[in-house]
Amino acid sequence: MHYRQIFTLTKRNFGKKDIYYYLTYDENGKRVCFSTGLTSKTAAQAYCMELYKKGLLIPKRQARIKFAEFAVGFWNYETSTYIQGTLARGGSFGQAYAHSRQLSVEKHILPFFGDKYIDMITPADVDRWLLSFKAMGLSNTTANHNLVTLRIMLEEAVKSGFAVKNPCDGIKPLHENAKTRGILTLEEARELLNPDNYLKYWDNGVTYAGNFLAAITGLRLGEVLALRWEDIHDGYIAVTHSFNDFGIKDTKTHRGRNVPIPPLMFQILTQIAPHNGFIFSVDGGLNPIQKDKMHNDLYRALRKMGIDAQQRKNRNICFHSWRHFFNTTLRAGNIPDAKTQALTGHSTQEMTEHYTHFQASDFNDVRQIQSMIIGSAS
Repeated sequence: MHYRQIFTLTKRNFGKKDIYYYLTYDENGKRVCFSTGLTSKTAAQAYCMELYKKGLLIPKRQARIKFAEFAVGFWNYETSTYIQGTLARGGSFGQAYAHSRQLSVEKHILPFFGDKYIDMITPADVDRWLLSFKAMGLSNTTANHNLVTLRIMLEEAVKSGFAVKNPCDGIKPLHENAKTRGILTLEEARELLNPDNYLKYWDNGVTYAGNFLAAITGLRLGEVLALRWEDIHDGYIAVTHSFNDFGIKDTKTHRGRNVPIPPLMFQILTQIAPHNGFIFSVDGGLNPIQKDKMHNDLYRALRKMGIDAQQRKNRNICFHSWRHFFNTTLRAGNIPDAKTQALTGHSTQEMTEHYTHFQASDFNDVRQIQSMIIGSAS
């Protein structure tokens, strides 16, 4: 007759020391693992025997709970203990990020795991779910985004005592073939943005100016939408905030920057901007224009120029392409990487130290590139 041991010991290396863990079986016959926190095998053996005598070899945990119940309010920005704990520890957590995670849960995670007890979710379940995204015609990027969401939630479930181990541990993300962001050629950009061609391609001065500004500064769409009247200066703009569906927030890097603009851009901005509030607005500066409007007017202008929807999708061109266009144009013009990164906001503190105190003369080389982008309109 085969005898099953009450527990067995194993050790795991953590840098300069080994920690002993014990393996045993739960009430369902499932093998589970717990740490003793001890570095001596003899001490770990005695510790486990003491737990066994007290009936505590398997730590007491909270009542079983289904994933759907655990998920309620998990990504609520105002009330989530996970989000508030992250913020309290100095972490960064935006409302838009929380909202996107909640959508992942509702659309992709709950249909598969909602009715499962958390402690019964296995690595095989997670792997089968992850591989199902391809069958649904969804990308590996989407699958991996959802895996991150699930991993975070189940890790918190372990901390709360609803499971003894995160079944996402050891599950590798799917391979992603990143699609390169497409950009317009310099000639196409000049044709599209030349003020002389405004009536030919554009129906709205606000969206024209927003695309023009992004092309010669590399601003993100949220940064464009967040610009206010007081951010416009003769020769440069101050980029201090971003805007999303939940309102004003910090820039992506949580650091402001000044970006040079040529006289023509300053003239356009002062012409379209209400003298109070948001610059890119159609309600007198009270609110920024809708981001979809900025996208759609660009797509409409591209169609008028001969780049139809299919060509645009094949070339992967969107509003964010202006950022890649500007970065590529600066590098082609031999602008130092540190200066490029300082302008686009991809910088580290070390890279931007030299450009912290804005001087217009420091960016004469960038102004030349901007004038080249504008072409005959300069």
